[in-house]
Amino acid sequence: MFKGLLPVTSQRAGITTNGALVNIPYRRPDGSLFRIRHVMGDKRWWGPGSGMLPYGLETLPNGFVARNACLCITEGESDALALRETLGEYCAGVFCLGCPGASAWKEEWEVYLDAFRFVVVLGDGDEAGDLFTRRVQSSYPRAVGACMPVGEDVRSVVQGESADVVLEIVKECVELEAMIRKHFPWDGRQRAAVEREVPAEEQTTIDMDGEAVPVTPIRRDSL
Repeated sequence: MFKGLLPVTSQRAGITTNGALVNIPYRRPDGSLFRIRHVMGDKRWWGPGSGMLPYGLETLPNGFVARNACLCITEGESDALALRETLGEYCAGVFCLGCPGASAWKEEWEVYLDAFRFVVVLGDGDEAGDLFTRRVQSSYPRAVGACMPVGEDVRSVVQGESADVVLEIVKECVELEAMIRKHFPWDGRQRAAVEREVPAEEQTTIDMDGEAVPVTPIRRDSL
């Protein structure tokens, strides 16, 4: 059993094992094999080939479905699989990609995000997870980020507590993005032409559960 996932989950993903060695196939959007990533304990390495892709591209829907759906981005394969295993069973509007490492995100992967109405980055509850979330948001500012509780990741929260915990985090991120987009229509692609500190008098607020939350009317990379 890989990372406590159900055998059927690993089987559907094409994951195979040979003793302690786990073989995880990465596939292109059309389902064809791209490369295989090997895992043994804390060691990970790629099989023959070159380059990287996000994990789970073959599971993403067409543009018609994606335009009303939410895409979650996690730090690794097991997080993406755990989310797919649970939320996917009763939350058809949520899809997931796994990044092959906290520092592996590439700007050219933005093309896989564009079709989705909402994009949520779910980092681990540590410094690396925070940096991962910021890295994705830096290259794709429309994404809303949230980290798991300290010392946890998506898989550990799903398996140790409940998928509802992660779903609630995703829901809060989506609601926040929807509120911001309602007040300040923005395509999520263009950063502000001028980077500057916004004076308090130029800021405004939106109502969230009766609380006035300050927001800046210019969405941009904050890093």
